[in-house]
Amino acid sequence: MKRIHILLTALVGLEIHTNALAFYDASVGSRKLAKDLQADYGTTGKGVVNESAKLQSAIDDVSKAGGGVVRIPKGEYFFADVDVKSNVHLEIDKDVVIQPWLEGTKKKVVVFSMGKEGALAENSSIEGMGGSFTVNLSKHELGIIVFSFGNVRNFKVANVNIHDCLTKFSSFQFVPAGGTVAQPVRPRFGTIKNASVTGADYGYGLVQVQSAESVLFQNLDGQGGVTLRLETGAKEMNDSQIGGVNRIVGKNISCTDGSAAVMISPHSMHNGVFEIDGVKSVSCGFGVRIGGSFVSKKYTTKGLEGGSFAPGCVVKNVDATFGMNAQLKPKHYQYMPAELVKAIHAEPITAGGPSFTGPSIAAVLNDPKQGITVENVMAHGFKYQKSVITESDAR
Repeated sequence: MKRIHILLTALVGLEIHTNALAFYDASVGSRKLAKDLQADYGTTGKGVVNESAKLQSAIDDVSKAGGGVVRIPKGEYFFADVDVKSNVHLEIDKDVVIQPWLEGTKKKVVVFSMGKEGALAENSSIEGMGGSFTVNLSKHELGIIVFSFGNVRNFKVANVNIHDCLTKFSSFQFVPAGGTVAQPVRPRFGTIKNASVTGADYGYGLVQVQSAESVLFQNLDGQGGVTLRLETGAKEMNDSQIGGVNRIVGKNISCTDGSAAVMISPHSMHNGVFEIDGVKSVSCGFGVRIGGSFVSKKYTTKGLEGGSFAPGCVVKNVDATFGMNAQLKPKHYQYMPAELVKAIHAEPITAGGPSFTGPSIAAVLNDPKQGITVENVMAHGFKYQKSVITESDAR
């Protein structure tokens, strides 16, 4: 890991370089040991029973031996609460279908964790081989997280398609894991690449980043919800001021029939820098939505102030196309002319905190007080709005 830290230290100024080694370095650790989940641990791959314990045994064995590969061959599997430990690489066949095991579960379900409960995990990956594997989600009242990242360093997840059904929580969750204000413990040096979600709910989507440092998000696509959300709103994190994001890079982020491809809001956290390059939206409320800072009523620490991002943050190369299947909430109707408000469907998408289907609003909604540079925005088919709007454009 020393090589990665040297590379990060060498980054000049506020420019964020997309040198792969500044994020995930695949050369660290050994992959000589290889285990097959079916041949070596007796899984059926028939999607009938919970096979999490067998996968966990394979991960534990490989990690204890110093590292290597666990191969998951073609088949259907039920998994839940799988802890991916240090120096373990899950290689998942493109014809694998995974479902979360929900039976008897009262809490929220996490399928895969890295850096679970503050225990350090490093040099690990989950990757589809020969193409993207599939995760099918079924409705669960308390929500499902497919990938959770805590105290993890040097990690990668790539080549996965997630079929959602308006469940609670984003599929990828990046969370704080302790530390101090000056030195927060959070996911560091990672890459999330070639991932997609369909059927996501307005308030969630593919990726939610509460706390992370030096992570690359590349080639992400969502249908519904928000594809990449840099929203540092977790209650405990804001109350403690330990966490937040820094040196985040997003490249080629797209969304269809959703809330937005990219959503950014600091809440009360004071964050570092990020760069988003290449955003595409079709029939979304916004291509990019940059929200203002605020102190939520749920925070209990006295004296909190509105959050921020460090100078130098940029969102560029945004391409947004108007459509009639966007996911909307009433708080944004103020940016729509009466002609478009009339076109919003009366029935909510979900019964729980309702969002509605209707016409796209604008390519970019920006809060200029955040000081985020927005450049090269192309908007197609928006008859009533300029490409970038702010609060001053509300009716």
